[in-house]
Amino acid sequence: MVKKTRVVSAITGFTRMDAYDPKEHSKVSSLAKSNPRWLPALENRGEGIFFSFNNRALNEWKKRNDVKERFDRIMTVQRKIKTDPEDYKHDPKYVFLHTFSHTVMRSLAKLAGYSTASFTERIYCGDGMAGIFIYTSSSSSDGSLGGLVDVGRKGDERIGDVLVNAVLESGSCSCDPHCSMQQPEKVQGFAGAACHACALLPETCCENMNTLLDREMIDRTLGGSIGFFDFARKWSVKKA
Repeated sequence: MVKKTRVVSAITGFTRMDAYDPKEHSKVSSLAKSNPRWLPALENRGEGIFFSFNNRALNEWKKRNDVKERFDRIMTVQRKIKTDPEDYKHDPKYVFLHTFSHTVMRSLAKLAGYSTASFTERIYCGDGMAGIFIYTSSSSSDGSLGGLVDVGRKGDERIGDVLVNAVLESGSCSCDPHCSMQQPEKVQGFAGAACHACALLPETCCENMNTLLDREMIDRTLGGSIGFFDFARKWSVKKA
């Protein structure tokens, strides 16, 4: 549980028409003709919950051929050309973490007293890390009211209910079978089994504009059984 978090957002420049691309920094317009000595910024304070995953298990899971094939279908040829292979988002592990973060936020909204739009996510994905940080913040000096951390306090069973509910709901969608059976390579936004009824959130919540989402990466769906949690159940028994 992260009882206090401080979020500072600063405007360093802007683009016209096209979204910011880190590989094309020259297209970003500066806020001033010369290098500014200060930048407009906003400081928010709040609280959050950090979830850490077994990185070894995730690395074993993403090596499976069926997982690679599914990810290749999500990342179309055009996307592969435009995306840096070294980008941490160019990884099945990121799609899993990102999608699970969305399902957890939906589940938390039912128990923490916040609307879904109140949450923000940060995905920690790399060779040595695998985690998600879900937080809420406010511009007031007091921050938020502690409802999010209260869900995860010791002895409170609600956090377990949140996670169980998130996994269970990832297996189905009110738009099934259409959602689970749709072909990732034909879906805009580089997504698989994901739609507004199950995985998409307000874009203020999402760090990646509701792209790279696929419920099939979490658990068994109508479309297949390549999900990490389906793999983890067998992996944990094998390691025991």
